[in-house]
Amino acid sequence: MARMMKKVGSFGQVAAGATAIAELPVGLTYHSLFIRYKRNGADATKAQIAAEIEEIRLVIDADEKVKLSGAELHVVNDYYGYGFEDGVIQIVFSRPNMRQQEGEDALAWGTADVQVFNVEIDIAAGVTNPSLQIHALQGPAQKMGVHCTIRRFDGYDAQSAGPYEISNIPRGDYALLGLHMTTANTKTVEIERDGKIISQVDQQVIKAHYGHTGRTIQAGMTHVDFSPTNRLSDRMSLKAQDFRLRLDMSAPANFRIIAERLEGHVPGQ
Repeated sequence: MARMMKKVGSFGQVAAGATAIAELPVGLTYHSLFIRYKRNGADATKAQIAAEIEEIRLVIDADEKVKLSGAELHVVNDYYGYGFEDGVIQIVFSRPNMRQQEGEDALAWGTADVQVFNVEIDIAAGVTNPSLQIHALQGPAQKMGVHCTIRRFDGYDAQSAGPYEISNIPRGDYALLGLHMTTANTKTVEIERDGKIISQVDQQVIKAHYGHTGRTIQAGMTHVDFSPTNRLSDRMSLKAQDFRLRLDMSAPANFRIIAERLEGHVPGQ
């Protein structure tokens, strides 16, 4: 069965200052979502999406799998080189940057064992006549196995230049593909897992390494990429007793961390 691109579901309560919700049909496999966003009949620009889409949530059976703003989605998509078109909010599940077809398709969201799949979008107040439509690239039915979630962690506050340690990244039976910190005020990043130093790099090494693997470092960001080779096997398991980041800050910063995690799915939970 060939993949199909078609309109799926419809949003209710599309209005400034409101949360628009679409319940998507389940059964088939989702490779990408393309959400058409217009304001006063015109396609929204990249800057308008960043300013006006306050939060996007993808919820599977009451479990938030994706939670980030329009601006944060731009960061992730631009980092991987997924491109942008006016009026389209693109959420990628099957990753075209993976080296092999099996790696790309492994992250598609199968919904054969899913009861409810909701897309929730918070629209900023003051937007004139917003409208939303949703299309999906779908394939044959399969169950939702290992998939990539995008979760945001707030409240990191380095109050001065110098060492800053992060030890509260949630651990569990999942793995990390990448961490994106909303600050560029980092000189070096050290990663430790269960007492073993995994990585010690400075920003110039990060730029050199990620640059030749098809990544685009985003302004105002620090990226920690656990799969720059585009191989899922390089993921960082967090089935660990301890995991921490040690940053050498060049200046104070209050920032968030956007975490891309590989997780399993337990039907009914």
